This record gives sequence, C-alpha cells and structure tokens, in this order.
Amino acid sequence: MPGFVPTPAIENPSLKLQVVLRWIDAFVMSRDTTALAECISEDYKYQMLPKSLGRPQLDRESFLVHAEDVIKRVANFEATVLEVIENADSVILHATSTAISIGATNAPFANEYAFIAHVAAQADGSYKVASVKEFVDSKVLVDVITRQGRKAEEHSDSDTA
Repeated sequence: MPGFVPTPAIENPSLKLQVVLRWIDAFVMSRDTTALAECISEDYKYQMLPKSLGRPQLDRESFLVHAEDVIKRVANFEATVLEVIENADSVILHATSTAISIGATNAPFANEYAFIAHVAAQADGSYKVASVKEFVDSKVLVDVITRQGRKAEEHSDSDTA
C-alpha cells in the first residue's frame, strides 16, 4: 500500500515536520491538490534541483499546475524518510521512494531525494510550507522521462502504420 514506510525519523513529528509530511502525502501519495493547496503559503516557491535539470522555479499557482501533471504520471508512491533535520523555520529530509510511472511504460522506478522545506508559522500556531527545494536523483529522472518518450514514440509509430 502506498504511503510512508514507518521509520524512527518520522516518529513523533513536530508541527513543522507534520506539515512537510502532509505536503508529500498530498503531492504524490493521496494525490490531492486541494489538500496540497491548504498546506502551502500564498507566496509559496518550489524549485526542483540540481539546476542542471533546467527546471524553472515555480510559484504557488504554477506549482499546483505542476502537481496536477505529476498526479497523472505517478502512482503507488511509497516514501521512506531516512533522516530529518529541523531548525527554527526549516525541515530538511533525506528520503527514498518507489512508484509506478503512469503512461507509456507503466514501469516501476525508485528515486532518492533531499528536501529543504521552509515553513511559516500561522496565526493559529500551525505551519504552512513556504518553499521547497527538491533535490532529485537526476539520472533516474532523465531515465524515466527518456523511457516514457521512447514508448510514446513507439505507440505513435504503431498508430500510423
């Protein structure tokens, strides 16, 4: 079943870690953009890194559009949080995941991440995610995209034959 693999890193999470875990859950596990929008700030920023991937920084609206696209392409996402580091306004996570790439390949894949999430305290004492820098295993990402592209081309070629 998709979700978080229980680890000591996420036992008894702080309020800051809870909102980051809700962000991950809404983004790729429950695939719920309404819940995702509720846990991010109005001035939210998102950046997929390393910069060599050529991905632009996204504002709140652009990120939610991006999330809709990811939701269409990824299923059965399961995350293992290996390490968490927190300070006054940040949560840093090291995690791994497995998932299924939806589309031309429907192939399983595994990835590794480091998230730097800045959180902002709200008037009611809760937190919202203000920004995320997501470092991905760029080789895995490129391989998945390339594989999807090849399968889509093969499908297109067979349709025209």
